[in-house]
Amino acid sequence: SVPVTSWGPGNFARRLGQPSQVVAVMGSDTALADKVAAWNERRLVRDLYDAYFLVSRLGARLSNVESRIPRLRKRSRMTRGSSRES
Repeated sequence: SVPVTSWGPGNFARRLGQPSQVVAVMGSDTALADKVAAWNERRLVRDLYDAYFLVSRLGARLSNVESRIPRLRKRSRMTRGSSRES
């Protein structure tokens, strides 16, 4: 289960004359961990930009990322090894 945070677009919705809704979103720390994992797997620049945005604008912390690093290193070694064989 992924931890979620509640977010309400109240001011934005009011400016548009719409009712405000509460939306459940993934926490910024979890999203940052997912973006670092995505960068490790895909090497797409957009993942780096998203990680930068999460840290600089939303204050995401690296604690969740560090907990995923051992799994990422193991996966990278397996990926590199399999690409050499082909």
